[in-house]
Amino acid sequence: MALISASVALCLFAYSWSQFEGYALSKIDSSVEHASKKIGAPIVVGRVDIGLSGARFFDVRIGSEAQVIISSMRADLNINPLDSGFGEISSIAVADMRIKATEKQVRAPLLGGGNTTSDLSDRSQEAQRTIEKLFASLPSPELSMGSVGITLLDTDGEAALSVQGLKLSVEREASRFLLRLSELKTRSGIRERDLLARFELSPSAKDYRFFLRRKEGSDRNKNAWGVTGILQKDLRNIQLTADMHSMPSFVTPFLKDLPIGLKRVRGRVILELTRGENLWQFNTQVQSQGSIVQLPLVSSQPLGPVYFDLKASGSYQPTSRLLTIDSGTVSLPNNENREYGDRAARFALNGSWQMEPPSLGGHVVNAHLSLPSTSCQTVLNAAPQGLLPALTGFRLSGDVAATLDISLKTRSLGDAYVSLHDTLFNCSVQEAPYAYSAERLNGPFSIRRQVTKNSPPIDIEVSPSSPSYASLDKVSHNVNSTFVASEDAGFYLHKGIDVNAIASALRRDLSEQRIALGGSTITMQTVKNLFLTPERTMSRKAQEIFLAWHLEQILSKDRILEIYVNIVELGPGIYGVTTASQRFFGKSPDGLNLVEAAYLANLLPSPKIRYRYFCQGRVTANFRELVNGLLKRMVNLRHITSERFVEALSAPIEFNEDARLMAPDCNVKTVGAASRIP
Repeated sequence: MALISASVALCLFAYSWSQFEGYALSKIDSSVEHASKKIGAPIVVGRVDIGLSGARFFDVRIGSEAQVIISSMRADLNINPLDSGFGEISSIAVADMRIKATEKQVRAPLLGGGNTTSDLSDRSQEAQRTIEKLFASLPSPELSMGSVGITLLDTDGEAALSVQGLKLSVEREASRFLLRLSELKTRSGIRERDLLARFELSPSAKDYRFFLRRKEGSDRNKNAWGVTGILQKDLRNIQLTADMHSMPSFVTPFLKDLPIGLKRVRGRVILELTRGENLWQFNTQVQSQGSIVQLPLVSSQPLGPVYFDLKASGSYQPTSRLLTIDSGTVSLPNNENREYGDRAARFALNGSWQMEPPSLGGHVVNAHLSLPSTSCQTVLNAAPQGLLPALTGFRLSGDVAATLDISLKTRSLGDAYVSLHDTLFNCSVQEAPYAYSAERLNGPFSIRRQVTKNSPPIDIEVSPSSPSYASLDKVSHNVNSTFVASEDAGFYLHKGIDVNAIASALRRDLSEQRIALGGSTITMQTVKNLFLTPERTMSRKAQEIFLAWHLEQILSKDRILEIYVNIVELGPGIYGVTTASQRFFGKSPDGLNLVEAAYLANLLPSPKIRYRYFCQGRVTANFRELVNGLLKRMVNLRHITSERFVEALSAPIEFNEDARLMAPDCNVKTVGAASRIP
């Protein structure tokens, strides 16, 4: 009897289960058909297994070309027969999914027809409808994905983006996405791990809110970077805040074509965009809170930690591609305490940037930067670490005020306009390191030079006790006048700096898109030879200008020229006119004739390359033309008479043959070097 009862019960259960299974499968088919209609794409399910608490789907393919393939998915069902929602899907969990789509297929549902020129309000409404359609098409109130892989293909079918380990939770009632990524990679170089994002897209709210952040390695409580945002649904206002504690890889592609590198990022960016009539108004604040920057054009060494606070407002016109900064302020804190109080240096900024491709004229930049009356020491202290290392230890008094105007076109950089005006310059040095003091530089001192990487250093003695020393009153006047005429005709007139020459050199550098620099006075060259490295950077030039100004305050013109002719490089390992005169002509500098002095002056600015003339025992016709040109300039400057000029034109340049034959550095490499330089 018991056996019969058990058999009957099993039969009833089997019948009930088959009925439930059939009903559940019909409900699933209905849900799949409903979802297919909602998304406008066919859905094919390979196999469905019904269990007590739900169903498992295998080999689900979505799209006419199976753009989406779900290998395994679980759907939780309501199995309470007394509930009105009996048989309904309560939640879905995707275990594994692969998506393949082109950029065009991704854009279509987001941009609605691909009309990129349509009115922004129309596109925002289309975006709202797309979002609402997305949530309405969900077959259950909750959707979760446990392991998803996404591949985005470009028009050639190559992988442009791949996502691994996507975990997604979608709440239909709250219109909320919670997303986690274990890894994201793009062909352009973006590579991020451990991403977390949340998007709140509620139709009842007046705006959309989101955040995106990446955790810092194994420290789950620390963010490497994070972005939060609020977007009004009509896209009339957008607010973004980004906090950076390490470099996001998605910034790297934007920097690869720019002359800037970021070794470390610490900072915050706050941006608010408001849509107006045919333009966007913006307010922004950019803070660097200890970043380390590489700017090869500025300095050969990394700069930082860098601290600044930039606040700016302006507009951007998409149709004309014109970015305008109406007003801005750049604040640089005192590097001793990093505070933005009364001791911060503040610059006012305004300008414009017309962004055009080279075929249409290239970019046009106009900028005006002004520094109001500020303590000279405040400005010096505000320089980022590594920018002005030679000026460490200087203490200044007085105030300074200046304006800088820049106007340039990327297609004709040689026509750039650069104007620097100091409307107030009352700076004076109250304290300087001993190396830069009048006490040292007016007395005997020495400097050390390394000719080549593997050669021993050379000590240059600037002292009357040194046999290579040439006091100015014992140097031939020919030497003094030829070097002044060749290198700095206004030496005795300026205060160490020739602003016009520097501006001209800067225009040339911009035109050639390199830092050749130039525009150096004899005082600036003396500074470079005494204190600075030969690197060609804006940092070195800025230090050169400051120290030249300082030297002019503490030394006489004659003393500066005397130091210059004793330390100037005139060949490989040849420093000063005494050593050069003896090497090339076998005589002391007071015995040089006019043509021999002009030869020495014309070795600059390439003394090592032009050393080949000595090694070859003769000068080329082109180089002799340079010598004659210098002599003609000396006539125009009234350094020599016309009679002496005519006499010098016929004088030969004859080298010391014994010294030439014994010179150890007249090798094949020197003789054949750089024939393009006269």
